[in-house]
Amino acid sequence: MKREKFDTGKNSIYWQPVSPKLGSKIDYKKFEDLKNKIPNLPYIERLRYMDLHLGGLMEITNEKGETISTMPDKSKPEEIKLYNERFIKLIENSKGGKMFFYDHLKQGFKDKILRLSESNPYPENMIKKEIQKQIDDYTERLKDYVLQWTIDKYDNDFDLSKEIIDMNFLKARAWPNYLGYLKEQLNEFEARRGRAIKKYKEYKSLTRARAFCINKILELPQYREYTKKDIIKFVKELWPEQSGQTVYEERNDIFNNFEGAKKKYKLDYEYGMKLFKQIYPEK
Repeated sequence: MKREKFDTGKNSIYWQPVSPKLGSKIDYKKFEDLKNKIPNLPYIERLRYMDLHLGGLMEITNEKGETISTMPDKSKPEEIKLYNERFIKLIENSKGGKMFFYDHLKQGFKDKILRLSESNPYPENMIKKEIQKQIDDYTERLKDYVLQWTIDKYDNDFDLSKEIIDMNFLKARAWPNYLGYLKEQLNEFEARRGRAIKKYKEYKSLTRARAFCINKILELPQYREYTKKDIIKFVKELWPEQSGQTVYEERNDIFNNFEGAKKKYKLDYEYGMKLFKQIYPEK
């Protein structure tokens, strides 16, 4: 397995994931020395020792198949947190690793816009094109099924002490926020150009999006017996400025051809599900 080198600024660290079955074969004497030394170290020192002296291997085995592991004890949150912090630092300092961190993405965006501004006499169209390109790119990235599952799983609670994390954790923590930042930049750019502010909308029709939301709510057991009057009243409670009658009628159209409406009004459906999540985050 090829080893990747990461420079932390103080020491060169090698990080190489190792199969628990294969490990890294070392001679008997060295293994015995390590077996007596490593388990007695505080966990953070065990990590540092493996990084500095054994190429960052998390598990090593001798010829008999005995294993010394510096993987965290899953019953000890403090060890899990240290392991995850080490993993994050290694990724952050790796080639291409900064794309998994919101602050680095944001700074990279600012640097690129600055370069476009300085290298072109009339950069407006190029800047708008770049912002829109990145919005489209990260919108597409976030459609990944496993990533969506990860975002839902953590639900903005990115506690490093709960479990061992992976790359999808970093993506879920950074990319949705970066996409929101890009959309804000597009709105601000339009405003700065002196045009009528045309906000980047996540929907085409807010009324239809709310109708999709209501349709989802009515699937919940406590709302299945709601009458027309109940629904209109409920809409007004959720959105006082909204016509309950209009949402009711729109919802009926959606209900009668749900799959067709979902496909035809994709943005409205997705925003409606977002509204539903805001109202019932536990569902």
